[in-house]
Formats: sequence, structure tokens, C-alpha cells
Amino acid sequence: MILMNSKEPNSPKIEKRYPIIRVLKATLLIILLITLIQAVFTWRSINDEMCNRERIETNVRSEKVDFMKESIANVVFNSARGIESVLDSATRAEQLLLSMVRDNPSLLGAALAYVPDFHTEKGRLYAPYVFRQDSVIRKKCLKYDYTHYDWYTNPLNTKKAGWCEPYTDADGTYVAMITYSVPLFDAQGRVAAVLTGDLAMSELLILTDNIYHRGSLRSIMILFMQMFALVLIALIGWVAVSSTRKNKVLDDQNRQISDELSVASRLQSMVLPSICPQHPRLSLCANLIPALKVSGDFYDYTLQGDKFSFCIGDVATRGMEAAMAMTVTRTAYRVSLHSDDSLSVMMKKMNHALVGINENYMYATFFAGQLDLSTGCLSYCNAGHFPPFILSENGAEAMNVTANVPLGIVDWQFEQQQVWLKPGDMVFLYTDGVVEAMGDKREPFGEKRMKLRLKGLSGSNRTPKSMIKSIEMALRHHIGMDNTAEDDITMLAFTYL
Repeated sequence: MILMNSKEPNSPKIEKRYPIIRVLKATLLIILLITLIQAVFTWRSINDEMCNRERIETNVRSEKVDFMKESIANVVFNSARGIESVLDSATRAEQLLLSMVRDNPSLLGAALAYVPDFHTEKGRLYAPYVFRQDSVIRKKCLKYDYTHYDWYTNPLNTKKAGWCEPYTDADGTYVAMITYSVPLFDAQGRVAAVLTGDLAMSELLILTDNIYHRGSLRSIMILFMQMFALVLIALIGWVAVSSTRKNKVLDDQNRQISDELSVASRLQSMVLPSICPQHPRLSLCANLIPALKVSGDFYDYTLQGDKFSFCIGDVATRGMEAAMAMTVTRTAYRVSLHSDDSLSVMMKKMNHALVGINENYMYATFFAGQLDLSTGCLSYCNAGHFPPFILSENGAEAMNVTANVPLGIVDWQFEQQQVWLKPGDMVFLYTDGVVEAMGDKREPFGEKRMKLRLKGLSGSNRTPKSMIKSIEMALRHHIGMDNTAEDDITMLAFTYL
């Protein structure tokens, strides 16, 4: 009792003697309230700002792309009437076409593709083409049969203007583009020609600058409370501000990366084939396992009669650049399939197209082949990719392949090769992600393990699907079931029956 009574009168005496204690108590309480209020408002403000910023920037990007396309469409549509009136005069039509490109810097190029035999003195197919190249306006006539391309057939059949799907110009600028086409009519109301305007795909990648959002009244109040807290306890305020800035930078970087990966993922899903061709002398299987959300690997195949064309590649970068490089490479490959070019000529054109847009020193290893299913003759051309394996009764042996150089580095004269397959032979193609897959002990899977797996299946068990599944199981065991591969894993196999 005595001790307790002796402490009670001392407590108020201490506070009266040291009034700063009461100030400190009040200050600590205010700081606590400010911190709680700041936490609530900051959390809501950050969420609101992130949502608003994402929505506004998405809308601005969409509006910019729409504006660019609408501008090109207006130029072509407005020029169509003038050119339509002078279709019978090839000279005057070419002059108007040249003026149209010269007066509109946003146009990559423009073509006036006449219907066959319109100007008999010019030949069966006549299509003057004016385009920009190295800041110079050039003029030429298209040498390829343009009557098979969407930019010509769509307006011809529908008699309506519109955009076509992205493609690579195989006789002019050699860049990926989209084209707006307008049908031109003669006096009898028949389609006599198609007027086009080209927009480079690279222009569509120009995004708006970061948008600065002015702070609302609530943000200003939060800032004022934060400054008040900083005056009271500078160290805590400094740590809080530093932490907030770091988190904001990380959020911006993560959001930018996520946007790029989403775009690249959508592009890649459109590039890869989804349906296997059906032929009594062909069995096919392919699979791509990306290490991240998007992949730098790709493959493609198509069947035209008895000619089976296929390819596999690996872009030496990731994210948006990888997706765009894949789109350009695949589009150039598909366009080349419509021509009668050999594989070496096709590879040279693809390489030229990639070298022309390779500002960031991207490159891609690439292997393309064509199998004549009626004879078993396999023609192929390589661009710095791993040699495929041929599995036969004698085992699994790597093909005799000239290395050449990867696409996109330097102009190159590619060498085409040939080999004859026997019924039952299987061809196996892969990317570096297979042999370079690391295990728990940082040991690569290696070509030796892969070759043993290729030899492991025989007879009726050796199908493209079972072969790829067997190697996938070996890779999972080597990498570890709970681990993920560091690089993309892509395989393509087919059997000549």
C-alpha cells in the first residue's frame, strides 16, 4: 500500500515537470492516425490511379492506331476517284499515283493493279507500284502474280474497300505491312483495277508517351499529411518515401513487361499452326513449351498436294521483339511458299527482309524443308540452326547440313541440300532449349541423352507423337518436376510412310 501511494502523486508531477512528454504522446497519437489515414487513402488512390492510367493509355493507343489507319484509308479513297477517271491512260494514272505517295508521307507505298489484259500493250498483268525506300520515292511494276493476294482479290470480289491481313511485300519494300484497297470501276460498272495504300507494321508499334496524371484534391491532402509526418519524424518519412518510389518504379516496369508479354503471346498464338495436315504418306507431331509467357521459338508447316513444307526457328530475343520477329519471319516464309522459288532463294529473300528492319540486331536460326511425298525427296536449307536427325532402321543420325548464317545478320548466299527418305524414316527437328536444358546440378541435357531417347523407340512404338512425348518425359526428369526450363523447348517430328 505504501509503495503504491508513493507512486501515484509522482506521475502527474513528472508530466508537469516535463510537459514535452505530453506533447510527445499527442504527437505519437497524431502520427498513428495520420499513418492509418494515409495507408487507407494511399491504397485506394494507387488502385484508382493504376486502373485509370491503364484504361487511358489503352484507349490512347487504340485511338492512335485507328487514326493512322483512317488517315491512310482517306488518302486512298479520296485519290481513287481521280485515278478512276484516267484508267484508260496508263501515263496519267501513274502520274497521279506518284503524286499520291509524294504528297502523303504516311504512305509506305501505293499500287494500281489492273485486271488482267486491261492494257494489252503492257502485258497481261500490269500494276505500277510507287514506294518509299531509303527516303527516296521509287517506281516499278510488280513482277509477281498479284491476282492471288488478298489485297487484290478481296475488293475485286466484294466490290468494297477494306484492309487486308498483314503480309510481307515480296517485290518492292520487303517489309511487313497492311494494305488498304479500293476497287476502281469502268464506265460499265465493272471492276477495272484496284488502288492500294500500304502502311508499315512498324508504324503500328509506335505507342503514345507516358501520360502524366495530375493529382486530385485527395492526393494533395495525402501529400500534406505525409509532409507533416516527415517534419515530426524525418527518418520514418524518408524511408516511407524511398520505399514508395521504389515500388512505383517496379510497378511501372512490371506493368510494361506484362503489356508487352500479353501482346507477344497473342501474336504467337496466331502464328503457330493449329491443325495437322492429313496425307496417307505423312504422320506429324509438333510441340512448343515456352519458358516464359511468350516464346522465342516457332515452327510452321503446310501441305500443298504432295508437297509438304515445314520450318523451325529460334529468335535470339524475347518479349515484344521476339513476337514481332516471329511474325515477320513467318509471314515472309508463308509469302514465299506461293512462289516457285527454290529454298535457297526463299531463304535469301527472308534474310533480306529481316536485315532491312533489324535495328536492334535481332537474328533467328531457321531451318526449312520441302518433302515430295510421292518420291521421298527431301530438299532443305539451313540458317544457323541445329541439324535435324533422321531415324531409320540403321539408328539415328544427324543430317548433313551446311550451317550458313542465321537470318537477320548479313546478306548471304544460302546453300540448298537434298536427301532421299525411305518409307518409315522419321525426321526430328528441335531447338537449343532441348539440349541445353539444365538439371539440378547445372548439367545440360545434351545431344547424347537426346540421341539415346531417339534410338530407344522402335517399330510400331516409334511415331512422331510417342517420340516427342518420350523426350519431354526425359526432360522433365532431368530438369526436375518442380522446376521450369530456362529456355523454350520446341520439337517437330514427321514420318514418311
